[in-house]
Amino acid sequence: MTDKTRIRTYPGDAITIRYDATRCMHAAMCVNSRLKEVFKLGDKPWIDPSGATADDIADVVEQCPSGALQYERHDGGPDEAVPDNRATPEPNGALYVRGELTLRDAQGREIARGTRLALCRCGYSEDKPFCDRSHDRVGFDDDGTVDDGFGPKGLEPRGPLVITVSHNGPLSVEGRLAVASADGRSVVYRNNTALCRCGRSRYKPFCDGSHHGVRLDEA
Repeated sequence: MTDKTRIRTYPGDAITIRYDATRCMHAAMCVNSRLKEVFKLGDKPWIDPSGATADDIADVVEQCPSGALQYERHDGGPDEAVPDNRATPEPNGALYVRGELTLRDAQGREIARGTRLALCRCGYSEDKPFCDRSHDRVGFDDDGTVDDGFGPKGLEPRGPLVITVSHNGPLSVEGRLAVASADGRSVVYRNNTALCRCGRSRYKPFCDGSHHGVRLDEA
């Protein structure tokens, strides 16, 4: 369950920014962006919504791969658009998921909701189910390819996507999902599926049962 005490809110007149430290994978796209007057690493507070226009801030926030950054507009500007449901394994790294997302724990309690998630697929994150870049530390090796396979014809990967973190098991996905290789050359469509989060499947990013005997919740 997300620790609500790790969610910080930075209110502004035109836009409010929320930061969830639990979900942050330190991709640093915010602090390395052009908005140096908004995202100021080392300062307290490190986020200042008055430092740029709401449009510019929304554009940078939407590039946050983990969804740790979110925004709420007060100027009548558009909310973040909901993309098609899509999961993409980063080479040697996280599983990026986009869409109309709800993430739940094994007991069915909501962990996160939004359009962007970065989930652990190496099995070693200390902040499961979120990626914390432990894949770099352990030398996780997977090139992010997705083998072509049979899937529902004409399936549109839209609508609610519910991802349940199974106890010591895979990410159980309910809904219509496109699973794309990192290079974009291969896309497999699934209407409900299971995605590997132990790092041991021979059919990554899909689960093949290799998690049996692995204590993921204690790794």
